[in-house]
Amino acid sequence: MTSRSLFIVAALVCVAGPASASCGKLAEKLSGGSCDLHGKDLRDLKLDQGDDLSGANLERANLRGARLERANLRDAKLGGADLREAKLGRANLSGADLHGAQLDKAEVREADLTRANLRDARAERIDLRAAKLERANLRGAMLEQADFTGARAEQADFADARLDRAVFREAYLGRASFRGARLERASFRGARLEQTELRDGRLDGAELREVRAERVVLRGARLERADLQGGDFSRAELQDARFDRAQIRDARFDGADLRDARGELDGNARSWRDATCPDGQKAEGSNGTCQGHYKR
Repeated sequence: MTSRSLFIVAALVCVAGPASASCGKLAEKLSGGSCDLHGKDLRDLKLDQGDDLSGANLERANLRGARLERANLRDAKLGGADLREAKLGRANLSGADLHGAQLDKAEVREADLTRANLRDARAERIDLRAAKLERANLRGAMLEQADFTGARAEQADFADARLDRAVFREAYLGRASFRGARLERASFRGARLEQTELRDGRLDGAELREVRAERVVLRGARLERADLQGGDFSRAELQDARFDRAQIRDARFDGADLRDARGELDGNARSWRDATCPDGQKAEGSNGTCQGHYKR
């Protein structure tokens, strides 16, 4: 640890109370055995690889700029904590409670956030490349320009989150929920979106090139000026979606349901086999496409 970190340890040991909870060894040391670091000033704390803060109470703690790479923060309580610009690469945050935490510009690359709670967190420009977010709760989080490239977020909950200009390239998002989320100009190029819930999502100007989105739910979604070129939307639910000026060249819509969708759908898609067009007609009866069978 740095000299500042050692000073923090000594100071906290002096003021902490008796042991009352179970947590990692370093958390016990920092808190004098109480595991309670609630509201403590731990700015610029630097931990060694493998240091254990699992189960610690760090609610509203100031960890701005802290270096916590590879730290064990499993099941830690970090609600309302300040982790802006913190370094959390490869840290274990599985099951951690980060609701309402500040994570702007934090580096959380390759970290494990399985089942973590980030509800209502503020995390603009956070780096979550290759992170594990399976079943994580990110409802209502502020995640503009966040980078999820290569992340695994199967069954994660992004409902009502703000994700404008976020990057999900090559991410695994199967059965995740983005219901009501704002995703304007977000990039999903090459992402896996099988059975993903994007109902009522705002995806104006979003990039969905080459996505694998079989059975994706995009009912009522706004896809104006979105780029869907080369994507696979087979058996997708696209009822009431808006496609004004969307690009669909080489996209597949086999078995997709586009009833009551709005916007012109040109004939450049690769396949419409068994698709239901916006006017309710089957594509087979429309020269194999939905061209001319849309609602204005």
